[in-house]
Amino acid sequence: MARSGFNQRDLDKWAKGLVKGVNKSLERAARQNPPRVPVTFEGSTVAGAIPGGEAIESSAYLARLLMWLDAHAQQHPGEYVDVTRFVEELQLEDEDPKILAFQLEQHGLVDIARSLADTPDVYLTDEGRVAVRPHRTQDR
Repeated sequence: MARSGFNQRDLDKWAKGLVKGVNKSLERAARQNPPRVPVTFEGSTVAGAIPGGEAIESSAYLARLLMWLDAHAQQHPGEYVDVTRFVEELQLEDEDPKILAFQLEQHGLVDIARSLADTPDVYLTDEGRVAVRPHRTQDR
C-alpha cells in the first residue's frame, strides 16, 4: 500500500499553522470591529429612571431628591447643595441625608463634596441631569 507522503508530524504542523492563522484573523477582526453594547433607558412610573435601565426604587424619596437637586441646579448653577435641606423641607425624620446622597452617588447621578464638615453636599452630574429630563417634561 502506497503512502500519501504525509506523516503525523506534518499533519500536526499543518493543523497548528491553520489554528494560528484563524486565531490571528479573529483577533484582527475583533480589533477592527469591537463589540457594541446597546444603551437603553427604561424607567419606572413609581421611581426615577437612571442610565443603564435600573430604577431608583431603594427609597421612595430618591426620585424626588433628584428633581429637587435639578431645580436647585437651575437656580444656582455650579453650586453644591446640602441634602440635609431636602430632608428638613419634607420633614423626613426616617431618612438619613447621607444615605440618600450615597445612593445617588452609587448610580453616578451626583458627586459628593468630601469635606470635614461631614455634611452631604452634592452636585448633580450630567448623568443626573439626563435621568431627571423625562420627569421634568412630564411635569409641564
